[in-house]
Amino acid sequence: MTVEIPNNCVFYYNDFLPLIRAYNGENDIPLQDIRKGVIKALEILLDRIKSDDNSNKLTEILSTTRNVLLQEE
Repeated sequence: MTVEIPNNCVFYYNDFLPLIRAYNGENDIPLQDIRKGVIKALEILLDRIKSDDNSNKLTEILSTTRNVLLQEE
């Protein structure tokens, strides 16, 4: 049996690999790599909740968090 994996799944996997490694208990992951994974997760979440009219405060909080993390790079 062959399973096709969309190209964007590989992209997401690479973005989240530092988070997966940290979750699995690895200690030698650069903070910058973890920060990039969190930023990507926030961007995906923001993209998914944009259409929800009741998410204004949540969108504001997530956007502010993302912007702060980007400034620290």
